[in-house]
Amino acid sequence: MTQRQVSQQSEISSWKKIFTGRLGIYTLVLNLAIALFGIDIFVISTIMPTIVADIGGAQFYSWTVMLYMVGSIIGSSSAGPVKELFGRRSGYVFAGLLFAIGNLGAFFAPDMVILLIWRLVQGLGGGLMVSQSFGLVGDVFPSELRVRILSMISTTWGLATIIGPGFGGIFAEFTIWRAAFACVVPLGLVFVLLAWRFIPSSAGKGLTKKSISIFPIYRLAGLGGSILCVGFSSQFEETFIRAALILVAIGAVVLAFRRDTISDNPIFPKKTLVINSEIGSAYWIILLTTMSFVFGTIYVTLYLQVIHNQAPLVAAYIHALMSLSWTASSLMVASISGRPIWWVIIGGVFLILVGIVLLAIWAVSGSVIAPILGLILVGFGMGLSNNHIIALAISAVPDGQSSLAGSAVQTIRNLGIGFGSASAGLFANIGGLADAGIKTNTAGKTVALIPEEIVYAIDLVHRVDIIIASTALIVTLIFYAQARKPEL
Repeated sequence: MTQRQVSQQSEISSWKKIFTGRLGIYTLVLNLAIALFGIDIFVISTIMPTIVADIGGAQFYSWTVMLYMVGSIIGSSSAGPVKELFGRRSGYVFAGLLFAIGNLGAFFAPDMVILLIWRLVQGLGGGLMVSQSFGLVGDVFPSELRVRILSMISTTWGLATIIGPGFGGIFAEFTIWRAAFACVVPLGLVFVLLAWRFIPSSAGKGLTKKSISIFPIYRLAGLGGSILCVGFSSQFEETFIRAALILVAIGAVVLAFRRDTISDNPIFPKKTLVINSEIGSAYWIILLTTMSFVFGTIYVTLYLQVIHNQAPLVAAYIHALMSLSWTASSLMVASISGRPIWWVIIGGVFLILVGIVLLAIWAVSGSVIAPILGLILVGFGMGLSNNHIIALAISAVPDGQSSLAGSAVQTIRNLGIGFGSASAGLFANIGGLADAGIKTNTAGKTVALIPEEIVYAIDLVHRVDIIIASTALIVTLIFYAQARKPEL
């Protein structure tokens, strides 16, 4: 047997190990957690136009994403204390129960405010599930198998981006949006039962001074509160109140990061907000491109259905084209190394800007082909640049902080989604989405938003997004200058 054959046989054997025996059960449980979290994110984008047409609350359109991400930030950052409090198995079960209860509550929600409360609960449970799943990788999988299981997790996440819109689109097509939440509940309970039956137990220490002290209460309150301040600013028409809330949001973020720099258990590496440092500029790119991505996509299914007259399922899969182009381009450049990485990163962020410009010009006018092309370019650009920026960010920190830098990436991304959805909601409401009229049928039932009344709101969101994407490109050039400085 040749060396190549031995290597291939070893690789097949290692893949087989993560799908068989006890490890196979762990693989199933943690990938179910990832799938549920991912699907829950993408389902809401598809069914939101149907929800608004049924129970109203257009002014809170972006809040379903914003509050979910606030919950997931708190949940993912609480995984350590929850494990300390309950133990490994019970912590996992607690997370799954929160997630299932949140979806059940959303199913019964009589109005948008109650729905938003349950979306926050879903986010808390989902964030805890995902964070503890990554912890399980380190706890129960041998080091030689961790790359395999992490690759499997990435594949599951990719599938969720495809399944989620279609899953929601089916229910939106038949205007039974509540069933989308109801169908997730049994899957959440299956996860709970599998976790209770198969996840190795560990003793929880209960509510102790230590378990409380390691919980980053003030920092999470600052980060979550800042997102909420931006979101609340969209509910006021007075410029003074909006400006005051945004200033409070900025202050809360700065205070949270300052507390983090002096903490014994930091969430972020040093210099995370310092834009002229290598690690700082990398994180700013991740934050800004994520915000730009949210601005460009959060209202896609709304204007595709209301303005371009696309069926909910069609709109869902047009949205999914962005995810497919993201996955395809990331695979295309996965093996690139050396200087070409910078062409890929800068080119990727530039394509995001080009896609956003296309959306700003033609999203609400002309043929549906233009927004489709814009979405594909945004997804393609994200796929080109995203993984390489993350890799460079992790390598930019001092020895011993790589794990912290890696775990902070998801928190930065969640912040980008949270701030992006809150800010997009602000500008959409300024543009008139909060006051958009609705059509009713002869029975008096709400059936749709009036197309003409949301055009300016969507147009304003995309034009502001050009500024965000342009800033991301400028910061990318700063990142390049900082990273190449030692070689000059």
